Amino acid sequence: MAAIQRLRDSLNPAASLQLRAIKFTVTVISASGLPHLSNVFGKERRFYVSATDGATTRATLGVQNSRQTVQWNTALGEFTLNDSSHLTLSVFAERKLSSDELVGTLKIQLGSIGTSPRTVYYDLVLNKDTDGHSSQRPIISLSITLSEAYLPTPIAATDVPEPDPVERQSGDVPTQISMPVSWGAESPIETPSASGALLGADEAMNSVQIASSSVVKAMSSLEKVPDFFSEAGDVFQTMGTVIQRIKTVMDTVDSIAELHPYAKMAWSVLSCIPKALLAQVERDGNVRELLSAIHDAFDLAHLVEPLKAIKPGSKQAQILTAMLQHVCDCGDFIKSYAQDNSFWTRFLSNLPQRVDTRVEDYRTTLGNLRDDFLRYATVTTEITVLNIEADVGRLSRRLEGISVQFEQLPSQIADLEMDGKIREIPYGAGSRFRRDKGCLEGTRIDFLDHIIDWVNTPGPTRCLVLMGHAGTGKSSIAHEIARRFDDVYRLTSSFVFLRAERSMRDSYLLFTTLARDLSDRYPSYKAALGRAIQNDTALRMGAKDYVTLFEFLLRQPLNNLHLFGPVFVVIDGLDECEDASGETGLHTFLADHISTLPPNFRILITSRPEKDIEQAFSGALSTNLLYMNDTKLSAKARDDICAYFQKNLPKRVVDQHGDALAEKAEGLFQWASVACGYIRRPPRGLTEGSCIRRLLNPSSEQKRMDPLDDLYRTILSSYFDLDDPEIRQRYQSVMGQLFALFEPLSIDT
Repeated sequence: MAAIQRLRDSLNPAASLQLRAIKFTVTVISASGLPHLSNVFGKERRFYVSATDGATTRATLGVQNSRQTVQWNTALGEFTLNDSSHLTLSVFAERKLSSDELVGTLKIQLGSIGTSPRTVYYDLVLNKDTDGHSSQRPIISLSITLSEAYLPTPIAATDVPEPDPVERQSGDVPTQISMPVSWGAESPIETPSASGALLGADEAMNSVQIASSSVVKAMSSLEKVPDFFSEAGDVFQTMGTVIQRIKTVMDTVDSIAELHPYAKMAWSVLSCIPKALLAQVERDGNVRELLSAIHDAFDLAHLVEPLKAIKPGSKQAQILTAMLQHVCDCGDFIKSYAQDNSFWTRFLSNLPQRVDTRVEDYRTTLGNLRDDFLRYATVTTEITVLNIEADVGRLSRRLEGISVQFEQLPSQIADLEMDGKIREIPYGAGSRFRRDKGCLEGTRIDFLDHIIDWVNTPGPTRCLVLMGHAGTGKSSIAHEIARRFDDVYRLTSSFVFLRAERSMRDSYLLFTTLARDLSDRYPSYKAALGRAIQNDTALRMGAKDYVTLFEFLLRQPLNNLHLFGPVFVVIDGLDECEDASGETGLHTFLADHISTLPPNFRILITSRPEKDIEQAFSGALSTNLLYMNDTKLSAKARDDICAYFQKNLPKRVVDQHGDALAEKAEGLFQWASVACGYIRRPPRGLTEGSCIRRLLNPSSEQKRMDPLDDLYRTILSSYFDLDDPEIRQRYQSVMGQLFALFEPLSIDT
């Protein structure tokens, strides 16, 4: 080692030459002894590992803690270390409503990495806030494999003469080194071709000028260490600026109902891309160019006043809408590009265009739209925002007045007969969401934002079940979310169960409708579905059991496909389904099988908190439950109900009785809706004022009634004098027959 050190010093007398740098791969296997951390529902939190070498950051997905042990078995890829750096691994516990909690960290130095693949165990240093939650010593196991060793170029000595080639010895340093080596504290540099020059340096010190010059030149040709720090910061900085610029647009058009949802969706899509995921493509030229294009397109800080002055339905509104929708697809592109490299192998093998050409399409479109917007001109750019998906891609539906003419994409559905057979699959007529059932503008913001962020954030949770009692507004939230995603062409399917309509309560139609909607949206899935049903009439038209429909219409056709972006499905009123009770039924089937769908599926289900439904989903994989009485998300429910009264009642009524009515509603939007109708259209013989007094008077029942029951009783008593024996007898006769019907009557009947 003395000879090596003297040789180092001779090459650069002012400082010792840094010779050590390695690349290696890390696989996170498992951890034991983790602390007991649970969420507000008592379920164990999910843990994930984030690793960084200072330039590259990657992370595992969250996995639930089971008896203080977590199994990840996730390859994080390649990292680089040198003498002055270390690899930092951090274990986090996921949180839903706040930033994730740091559980513990460990640091791996260059000297602890061996030459052969091996599993190593490290003690995890717990964060002080979680130290008391673990009864064992936390240990994390990793598999570390050395990839390559690098010798960085030293500062060349310009005053040392270049040796004549014939003077070089066979032991001189070669022109390349890729031999894995051990960098232990006392280990010599061992490469067969370098040993003659380095280990014999003691005897060759009298000719150190020639030797040093030879090493300088040879090592100059060996430089293989890339600049790991020059571009990473630029990508993260650009992304931060892009998100801020989208937010500025979002805040500026806040009062323009036509534009604000698009801006908010674009902001959510970009801001929900995890830094660890972006780090995997931080040096990718396509990603940098795409972010740069968005960055430049939304450099609109000097146009705040013109943005505020945009009129709904104007050409400028159409252009800005297209730009924001385009950003949503760009965000989906980046997430899929970073998440699944094998997707791009399949993707590129079936498209004539390369990814860089696709990115150029995005860039060109954004640039043209920005130019049109700045010129306040008629829309001249022909575009629809491209939602790329596996194999062929998909052109989104056209915005009015905006179209696109990309080069013709190869068709995988040339057989019209096959298309006709797909249309033989039953479809739930009338099962789609309704635009008129959404939330009042400006209400339920916290719930909506929470759901939108969940849809846009990569992660293992495929299903979110929103539970609430009758009248709490869960269905309005479902229809509003469906409308918002449909407006930006990001809703895949919706299905509404309703007992009063047979076509909206036959449970098997959920699967056939979803299959039809998927085939309309994704050509590659349509081709796979067509192959599955083309010679099977019974499967197309006769099957009604869940196992057959799910397996052959959904799971198998989806196998080996990568559908671009989130596949978002809304299911409203699961408790209204005729087969959603007991230990078996649609609720248990969904709870057991949703986790087998591809990880980019996002299924929102709403239901009353029926015991069987709640129990089925509470322990389901890839599923979270959210309640309408959630302390944080429902904090503004009273304000939202006040806003509803302001929208639907005369100002004088709201000014005088608004607060009292909101208090009486107890957070129930159904109460507010029925009460408004009662006040606006008083029964014969009553006035607006008398209706309000009846609503606000406390119930005469000694036992406190449910708010909705009390409301319905008050209103019915206004129409029927149930103390009159004749009226009571007629009422009981009519209502008794309705209640006794085997099949419920429709609302129209």
